[in-house]
Amino acid sequence: MDQIAANAGVGQTTVHRRRGSPVQLATDLPRDRAERSLPSADTGSLVGDLQANADLVHDSLTDLRIGALSRTAITAAACHSVCAVTPRGFYRTRPAECTPVVTRLVDHGKLRPDIDAL
Repeated sequence: MDQIAANAGVGQTTVHRRRGSPVQLATDLPRDRAERSLPSADTGSLVGDLQANADLVHDSLTDLRIGALSRTAITAAACHSVCAVTPRGFYRTRPAECTPVVTRLVDHGKLRPDIDAL
């Protein structure tokens, strides 16, 4: 928590007041990331949309700050039962962002109408 405060340029009390504990920080991170994620791409093609969304995931995981936080949250989920629950919310939220991609393609006749958008 001390290093997080130093990296954020805030006092330790600020981090403790907002997050309370390392476990709380690890559980808040995936939810916050999912809520702030960019909407799915609309390039006009299935391949383009899938590639743009894959690039977004890649860029997030390899970003020096966000990638490290994401990898830490994943590690925490593997090591702590409370932390393990939270990523499920992220992995429910993020795929839902891709639903409009599939819906648009079905609407434009580029995918079969019986395709499940989720």
